[in-house]
Amino acid sequence: MRSHSRESAKIVAVLMLVLALASFSAGCRSPVAGRAAAESETTLTPQEVAHQATGLATPSPSFSDRPASEAENAVKGATPAVAMAHVSQSDTDAHAPGTNTSAISSPLPTPTPVPLAHWIALNKNAPAGAETALEASEWARDGIDWQESGVVAALVALNADPNPPLTFTEWLAMPFLLTVEPADEAALRALRSVHLNDPKTYHVLLEHLTTKTPFTDRWAPVVAALPGPRLSTRGRYEVPASLLGELLDPDIVTVEERIISLPLAGPITVAVVRTDHGSERTMDRLVHAISAAEAFMQEPFPIRHVTMLFSDWPEGSPVVAINNHHSLTSGTVLDVGDGDPMAPISSYIIAHEIAHFYWTGHSDWLDEGAAELIARAATASEENPYRPQWACELSESLTIANLEALQLRPDQPGYSCNYVLGLQHLNYLEDRMGRPAFIRWLRSQYRNEP
Repeated sequence: MRSHSRESAKIVAVLMLVLALASFSAGCRSPVAGRAAAESETTLTPQEVAHQATGLATPSPSFSDRPASEAENAVKGATPAVAMAHVSQSDTDAHAPGTNTSAISSPLPTPTPVPLAHWIALNKNAPAGAETALEASEWARDGIDWQESGVVAALVALNADPNPPLTFTEWLAMPFLLTVEPADEAALRALRSVHLNDPKTYHVLLEHLTTKTPFTDRWAPVVAALPGPRLSTRGRYEVPASLLGELLDPDIVTVEERIISLPLAGPITVAVVRTDHGSERTMDRLVHAISAAEAFMQEPFPIRHVTMLFSDWPEGSPVVAINNHHSLTSGTVLDVGDGDPMAPISSYIIAHEIAHFYWTGHSDWLDEGAAELIARAATASEENPYRPQWACELSESLTIANLEALQLRPDQPGYSCNYVLGLQHLNYLEDRMGRPAFIRWLRSQYRNEP
């Protein structure tokens, strides 16, 4: 692993953050920063909630002085069961990244598997010979469970090309699929993303993992950490070549893993992948954010493996973190200990991005507002929690309905209004509805229920 000073990167990141917040504050301000006592006692019907959430500019307390809500208090003590154990480098294969692993104390049961023949019958896109190939895999003979189903579906998708570089049978013969673990499914989801968006990188990856470095279970979290391809200066989605080289270099990349047990979701594997030195506190923040998100939502955490990559990006702000739908990506400036001035920002950003495993694919104001709500709840118990001072860059009279009609992309001016109005409206609705009714409504929105 490389060792070089990161102090200059931290200073640049802090300055960038200060400048960004200053530019936001130059835009329009939040509508009204007060609440009436009578409003907090009012019970709204679902129809009234929908009206309030789309057509009105609703009042809210300012982001910096809002008191801790019941939601924030509910997650302060949320801690998953974790048993610690370590794996030495000698226990790993010779070409694997450095690994530090923690183990779960007692795994929870999984749903009953679907018979293999029934699964094949339901999946018409499965290639010819898929059933025979799966019967040769010990893990598929007794049926396909939820995790194995994700693996097989990904393999089917990767073989959709007329002449795929690896056949379905060749994939199943790779070392990492001798058994199926949560990181295996996550790795295949990452590969599907690269396959769709950056075919050149996909072929480079396959060549490396089939000829240079055996694709064992030790490499699954690293492959799962592949960031969502980013729009390059040439107008195409590409995984940065320099980052890919670091991730595939066993002398640079390291993996820290932990397995936790959540009250609703059960076992979750968590991995921190690094291309530089980091802090052990980062894993603690990541685990806490996952636990707090489930405690807030009162819904099982949606995925069974979470990988977060910390690396010096070739482009972009080192403060930014991204949820790639299969992993999280961040600059190394957020991989810091508790005494670092970036630590509160790290906790908040990690919690926000973890929340997007629940909140993605809905209206942008709801996705961003709910992620802000969960991040604030997850960090409420910190001594000096970070609170971003977002400001809407558009009209002060902007409503949720107007904002939805604009259909802004994250890279467009005004997208920050989704954070501002989203959090304001959700806070307002919780005040009006009361905590229990609000959470029921929020969960119905998460499930896309009418």
